[in-house]
Amino acid sequence: MSVDAKHELSERGVVHILGAIDPILIQHARDRIYQTLADQGLISHNRWAKSSASRPWDSARFTKRLKKNRQLRDVISPQVNEIVIKLTGSSEFDTLLAKPQLLYSSPVSDAWTVPHTLWHLDFPRLNSGILPGVQVFACVDRVEAGGGGTLVVSGSHRLLNDCGAMSSKSIKRKLKKLPYFHKLMSPGEPEDRVAFLENEEKELGVPLSVVELTGEPGDIYVTDLRLLHTVAPNVGPRPRMVMTQRYVYLEAMAEMLTSQARRRERKKKTLRLHNGQTIS
Repeated sequence: MSVDAKHELSERGVVHILGAIDPILIQHARDRIYQTLADQGLISHNRWAKSSASRPWDSARFTKRLKKNRQLRDVISPQVNEIVIKLTGSSEFDTLLAKPQLLYSSPVSDAWTVPHTLWHLDFPRLNSGILPGVQVFACVDRVEAGGGGTLVVSGSHRLLNDCGAMSSKSIKRKLKKLPYFHKLMSPGEPEDRVAFLENEEKELGVPLSVVELTGEPGDIYVTDLRLLHTVAPNVGPRPRMVMTQRYVYLEAMAEMLTSQARRRERKKKTLRLHNGQTIS
């Protein structure tokens, strides 16, 4: 793994690696997804057919059917694991969250823009401020611009790491006090919001920009788990098919669980005090 890739992950929080997965594994996964779509009558002659009132689309049921499919799980291959180990310099990851997951979105949106809602983090900030781990996004089929690729704010992982333990909600509240994030998470004209992809701005000395995770089959993105991100509309010609997996350091998982246990204990004490009970 090149020094440049490691530097990019450290500085921007996201690195794009081309052709990282065996094309045969990708083909098997893609065929399985398209076969499931065809079985539901949502693909005809390799073209997407929108669902109707008589054939409602249930994406949750669809992804559940594929949840334990071997062809999809195999996309997160030993090749991918090796890349993560080389990028992070560690192989000490918790197995609890190490489960491949299908990210799927149908091409049913009428217009594309950078959303102002649903920005979030999947992992809280830790009191130690350490990197909790990384997340891999693997393209099973081509993900074009406007095709539903996840949107991340590059550089956002470098902010608020010295503010103690915080939930995703608390981080968003603090970030929104900064001009860039206030504008990002506030409504605006769709054509103006596209500028978030084109322009880089700085907050607290950190360069920030919205990155759309697009790519060819077999490409992967490795992202810092502290990146702010959101879902995006899909106005493309095909469904978005991406496999993802989180790699959380054992040390980070232990710290998070300890922090959660302490918060639960504090809440119990507060509740007992509120009810007039004696705390020994």
